[in-house]
Amino acid sequence: MFQLADELYHYYKLEAIGDIKLGDISLAKEKEEQANQIHKELKEVHQRFFRTDTNDKSDIYTITKLIWLQSTYNTNDDMIKIQNLFENILPSCLIFSDEEECYCHICTTEIDTIIFLIIDTIYKDSSVVGFQQLNNVKKIYFYDQSLPRKNFDNIYFQLIHDLISHYNKLGNECNAKKDAEKAKDMFIKAQKLCELLIEL
Repeated sequence: MFQLADELYHYYKLEAIGDIKLGDISLAKEKEEQANQIHKELKEVHQRFFRTDTNDKSDIYTITKLIWLQSTYNTNDDMIKIQNLFENILPSCLIFSDEEECYCHICTTEIDTIIFLIIDTIYKDSSVVGFQQLNNVKKIYFYDQSLPRKNFDNIYFQLIHDLISHYNKLGNECNAKKDAEKAKDMFIKAQKLCELLIEL
């Protein structure tokens, strides 16, 4: 049963990608909603059958990743700066140069991961609607290589600010679940980000 539901979920996700490519946003949204409904129901059934602890701590998703969708694969100075500064905070920073591959990765492999997404402005019109509909995409930032350095500095500042709020919220949620160790980890990440913000 779980395998069938999982296959249906992936089918609707891939169909939604195809509809977005064809410009049929309405149909893509409908299939996206069907996929999300399947995922929600599958998760609820799984929890009813396999949860052994009513105070289960695993239902708070804390894994957070930064993904950068570029027009061409290029680890430029801005990308390297983000990777270096966030290496002890975010578990990984992924780079994609193909929008369909990026979309598919986020809605399948990273379905239980919270995503902060940077998109090159070349994709702004064709891809942003599809990414905005994904429940696990927390924030989207637009990067324009043709603009002055200030463009990236604004993204960098906003990203840090949003991550501070994000980790503080996760820390409070973990506290409410009485998961002190995970809450501490979230608050430490928020503190490190505050220190980065002060240094700007």
